[in-house]
Parts: sequence; C-alpha cells; structure tokens
Amino acid sequence: MRDLLILLSMTFALGLVAVSSASHAQIGFPGEEQEAAASDGELDQSLEGTIERGKLVYDSKCTFCHRADGMGVPGAFPPLVVGAKFDADPKIVDPLVALGLYKDGAMTAGTVDVQIDVVLNGITGTRMFAFKEQISTQEVADVVTYIRNAWGNDSGELVKPEQVEAVATN
Repeated sequence: MRDLLILLSMTFALGLVAVSSASHAQIGFPGEEQEAAASDGELDQSLEGTIERGKLVYDSKCTFCHRADGMGVPGAFPPLVVGAKFDADPKIVDPLVALGLYKDGAMTAGTVDVQIDVVLNGITGTRMFAFKEQISTQEVADVVTYIRNAWGNDSGELVKPEQVEAVATN
C-alpha cells in the first residue's frame, strides 16, 4: 500500500510538471511571443503591433522606476506622461531640462531621437541607466513608440529600428 501511494504521488507530481510545462509553452512569458514572431520574419510593424510589443518591454524594464501608469516616483523618478508635474532636486531635473524633456515644472515629449538616446545610453549623473546592452534595436523602437503613445501622450509616431540605429551610430 505504501509503495502504491508513493507511485501515485510521483505520477501526480510528474503530471503537474507536464501540465505546467505545456501551459508555459502555450502562454509564454513577456517577450517570448516577440522573439518567436521576429524569428519567423512576421513581426507586426503597424503602430498597434509596435505599441503592444513596446508595452511588454516597458512592463519588464521600466515600470519599477516609472510605474505602470507612467507617473514615476515623486521626487525620484520622472513621469513619462507629457504635461505631468514633477518636482525634484536639480540633480534630477537639470539633465531633463538640457535634453528638452522638462520645462516649466512639467514633463515634455522631447524629440524621438532624444528618447531613443535616453533608452540606449541613459542619462549621465542620474539613476537612468543605459539599456543598449539589455534590449534589442527593435525593442528600443517598440518601447519608445509605446511611451510616445501611452497614457494620453498619443503622438501617433511609429519609431522604426532604422531610427534607433541612426541614433546609436551618432
């Protein structure tokens, strides 16, 4: 009887692992869908598809500091929502002003090239670090497109990998 219980327990445990593995393969983790689509050459380059992929990148790389709603952390991490008020130490605000991302106490969109550069290289002297070694050119284009079109920013701009490559080589 004891051996039968052990055998049934092991069978049940193996069944759970198999079900768990199958559901992982079916559902996947953020970014896996993008990698699979990219390898098939069927990456959706529409604004909507790019925004969708950009949200995945944002959720995995940016939300800790800038929050899911793009409003950042008061006094520490700036919002990414255009027009949002942000009051912080000049060490944080001054680089944003210099980049054209902050004016008169509120966040601005800045240019696409500036946003690409910030994602790639971070902002020297601040907590914004470089992502160029962590995410692909496509992912940079996706996340910048998402930021420029999320939370009411609604620029309608679609950032392409070629734009990211141009900024990266300058």
